[in-house]
Amino acid sequence: MKSKRLNAIADLINKNYSFTDIGCDHGYLAMIVRESGNRNLIICSDDKIGPLNNARRNLENYDNILFVLSDGAKEIKKQTDIAVLAGLGFQTVRKIISESLAYFRKCKKIIIQVNQNVDLLRRWLLENEFKIVDEMIILEYKYYEILVVENGKTELSEEQIIFGPYLLKEKSKAFRDYYHKQIKKINLIINKLNPEHPDRIKLEEKLLKIRKMLKD
Repeated sequence: MKSKRLNAIADLINKNYSFTDIGCDHGYLAMIVRESGNRNLIICSDDKIGPLNNARRNLENYDNILFVLSDGAKEIKKQTDIAVLAGLGFQTVRKIISESLAYFRKCKKIIIQVNQNVDLLRRWLLENEFKIVDEMIILEYKYYEILVVENGKTELSEEQIIFGPYLLKEKSKAFRDYYHKQIKKINLIINKLNPEHPDRIKLEEKLLKIRKMLKD
């Protein structure tokens, strides 16, 4: 599959590990992982029968794959080493993990990619004894942040929660490009706001944090 995002996620899945793709959609992640040489159990799960049937058709030539119709991880009966939650919203990810916490506590790794509110995700993970062990940011039409998470306690500064501990350390070209675009976007919004608008101060504070981070 020519998906930079899915290929990046697939590269994070150890060939010796089984994994569950929660919200599998068409099953393309499972296909990429199988093609990479991973022969372990894959569980493709979705809460809608249409996407799950699409995944079943796309993966009919591959063995050792289970297809489970499930709201989150509720109906998944077999434990895998890795759980993937990609292309979902923060609130959905939080709900899925919270409602099946015992399942996720047994995972060696959880790979998460939410479409927005990544800072809220980091804060929630921190508060619920999950630690971030790796991160990446990639550009494929839009910017995606991918987090690799394990069970365990850790501490993060406010800056690390906002921008990501590993992303801050590396400050890759994609990371810098993303925040330079954010500066332009925020400036455009500020310029359209009335000086007394309540959101103006918040946006100006956000702008200062981004500029300071990029200079450090």
